[in-house]
Formats: sequence, C-alpha cells, structure tokens
Amino acid sequence: MKKVLSTLLIAMMASASFAAETPGVVETYACNLKPGKTLADLDKATAYFNGQVDAAGVETYFAATLVPVRANIPYDVIWVGAYPNLTTFANEETALAESGVAARVNAEFDEVVSCKSGLYFSNPLHSALPQEMDDNESMVQVFGCNFNDGKGPADLAAAHKAYGTAVSALTAANLGNFTTIQWMPYLANAPFDVAYLSVFDDMKSMAASDSMYYTSKEGAAAEAEWAKVLSCKSGLYLGTRVRQPAPQE
Repeated sequence: MKKVLSTLLIAMMASASFAAETPGVVETYACNLKPGKTLADLDKATAYFNGQVDAAGVETYFAATLVPVRANIPYDVIWVGAYPNLTTFANEETALAESGVAARVNAEFDEVVSCKSGLYFSNPLHSALPQEMDDNESMVQVFGCNFNDGKGPADLAAAHKAYGTAVSALTAANLGNFTTIQWMPYLANAPFDVAYLSVFDDMKSMAASDSMYYTSKEGAAAEAEWAKVLSCKSGLYLGTRVRQPAPQE
C-alpha cells in the first residue's frame, strides 16, 4: 500500500509541475459584526492586515469589502480577496501561514467579525473600470444565479456572446467603463451555481450604463439569453478597495 501511495503521489506531483494555470482565485468572507463592533473597527483590523501582509512580502493580493446598499443578505460586510491563479494563492497563503502573519491577522479580525468563507474561480467578461488610485470606492452589482432545469455551464456561451454584443454597443457609446466578472464555486458551500459582479466607478456611471443596456435592443437580447439559462437574485453593494497588488514589472 505504501508503495502504491508513493507512486501515486509522485505521479500527482509530476502532473502538477506541468499543469496549466487556473483562472483567478477569489476568497470570500461573508461576515457579521460582533456585538459592540462597527465598520470602523473592521477598518482598524484591515490596516493591521495590510501592514502585516506588506512585511510578509505578499505582492499579488487584491482585496475589497462589499457593504450592502440594496441587498437582502444576512451579512454586514463581505470581504473579497483575489489572486491571479491557484498557484499564486497557494504560495502566498503558505508564506502567510509559515511566517505567523495569518495567525496574527486572524486574531485581529476574530475580535471584530464572525465569518463564513469560500473559494471561487474568477473569469472576466468585460474589463474597463477606470484605475483611479485616489478613489477606492465603487458601486457593485452582484447576481447570484442558479441554472434552470436541464441547463449547465456549457449553456452560458450564448448568453455571454449576447452580453458581449450589448457591452460593445455600450463601449461605442462611451458607456462601457465598468468591469464584469464571473465567479464559479471552487471550494464553497454557496447558495448559487454561478455569480456575476459588475463594478462601476459610481452611481451615476452605473445608471447611465444600465439605462442604455436595459432600453437597447442589444440589452434586451442579452437579457433574453440569460433568462433561458439562469434564475438570479441580485443586490447592490458599496465596494471599497482595501488592498491593491504591487505593480508588475
């Protein structure tokens, strides 16, 4: 048995060495504030987190918080952290654990919030959000969706294509300055099969883009394709960037 296990492990490690990179990896923490704690206390824990992570040399991690604005969810805040791929996630999370940073940071957050976590694979459908380093707030639309009976991931292609056509029309009208991302559960006990997040610079840019999208023939065609495949629940959140990855050389 030991010989069989050793052979299996060697084969697994060998295959891993030549594996293609995954899409982006997103970790989420859906959190409630503990009695007597506020978002200001979370900001203090976040500042401590950033200092510790900087000292540990973590370079690729992006993080933001989502606070419900119009959303029927049982959480006060959602922490979203993103890595470029699964390999980077594993390397940097291991460095945080081995350096003791993870334990110290977790202790700080545990004083403020109680959370449920999950991991997702992330794929961009459209990426055109302005990079304004002095403005770390955005409006985020979140759609948590389940497949209709008989439908699955392969059936999303037509909806994605129709959505791309609608976004092209928005971009031609200078209204496509936002980012839309797809999340697929990786290791998460999620109440949805797939989620989409659209991130806008502010409420006015969101309203302008959505007004054209929902009143245009391209937007109507995209919505018809989405409805064939998915049933969704949506919410609006205030997104606040709390960590930006180091510039890539």
